[in-house]
Amino acid sequence: DEQNRNLFEQLRALRLEIAREEKVPPYIVFSDKTLVQMCALHPQDKVQMLAVSGVGEFKYEKYGERFLRCLQNFEK
Repeated sequence: DEQNRNLFEQLRALRLEIAREEKVPPYIVFSDKTLVQMCALHPQDKVQMLAVSGVGEFKYEKYGERFLRCLQNFEK
């Protein structure tokens, strides 16, 4: 739906921002599949974020808080 499409675009923009900061391709941060699952599950904390396919402890520690903030801000 439209809302999930907008959220996906915001998550993609954040992923691109992080990828540029780290000088890596965006898929190294998270895959599109992972971003789609974030849109579907709307994780609101670390436990929920770790349930998303493609998000492990390492990537959570590196990027999780920024993506959670994006998801939480989108909810408002």
